[in-house]
Amino acid sequence: MKKRFASLNRENIQNIFLKLDAYFLKKKKKIQVTTLGGVAILMLGFIERSTYDIDVAVTKDTEVFLNACEELEVEAQAVSIAMTVDFNDAKKQKIFKGKALTIFSVLPKDLIKLKLERFRKQDPEDIYAIIKKTRLSFEEFSQLVKEGVSYFVGRPQEYLLNASVVVEQMWPDCLKKFLK
Repeated sequence: MKKRFASLNRENIQNIFLKLDAYFLKKKKKIQVTTLGGVAILMLGFIERSTYDIDVAVTKDTEVFLNACEELEVEAQAVSIAMTVDFNDAKKQKIFKGKALTIFSVLPKDLIKLKLERFRKQDPEDIYAIIKKTRLSFEEFSQLVKEGVSYFVGRPQEYLLNASVVVEQMWPDCLKKFLK
């Protein structure tokens, strides 16, 4: 059974990445993965909080990465279903570069789309932090919502409702405009 960390902060995550890099170096494997969610939010410096696992997009090295995490008792999981972001085509930025392991994150706007799609307990605060740190304008947010909703499968009203919660918090004077 995997040992579950009480919580992971930026320093813990960095140490885990270093251990994984050493693991892959010893195995003579070079791999690349793309993180999402809390790890990406923390490593990009958007907010100080904790997370409990490493979420990675499904790419060619994901299984190897997850097996290493299992062996090192690191809680990690693959995120294979995302409606608003295509992990293979999404632009990425490097958040860790070791000798054998390179870790990327999707860009902040794609993190927002993913968070709007899921919209669980910590997601609104993460979105607010990204918006503040990147100084995303209401117009830019509205555009990314329009892009996200065009790919959203299911009830687009849910995605738009989640986005309206963000607008109400970040740009309350624009809520009526957004709801039109």
